[in-house]
Amino acid sequence: ESSEVNFTDQSVNAIEWVWILQSDTISIDPNFSFNFSNIGQYTIELWVRDELGCINNTSVLYQVESITSLANEAEGFNIYPNPTSDLLTIQGEGISSIRLFNSEGRQITDTIQSSNTINLKHLKPGIYQLVIETHSKIYYRKIIKN
Repeated sequence: ESSEVNFTDQSVNAIEWVWILQSDTISIDPNFSFNFSNIGQYTIELWVRDELGCINNTSVLYQVESITSLANEAEGFNIYPNPTSDLLTIQGEGISSIRLFNSEGRQITDTIQSSNTINLKHLKPGIYQLVIETHSKIYYRKIIKN
């Protein structure tokens, strides 16, 4: 339930690297791969030092629009009807939260805990990403609103 992205440094004569994701150092290698498990926007920074001691940095806002590796996609859950025009029902054991994201990665519902029904009537037709969290896993399911 993640999508791997490769990041590559293209600076010249760099001898030290620090990759930062959302304020956390995640790598000190010139190139690295990261598995994003949620859709959304992420700030990636790269700080480099060359052999003369000069330090340079760059940052980019990276948009994760979908998770492509969906093994065990919503395994053990009954999600219906899909496609839907109004109400979507999610049935399953151990659900701690349910969230819905649009195609731009923006969360469009608050975390739903007390009810496993989402009203989609007010949404535009399109494809949405449903995120179901249990205490041990996160599941993803594409939802079609017609």
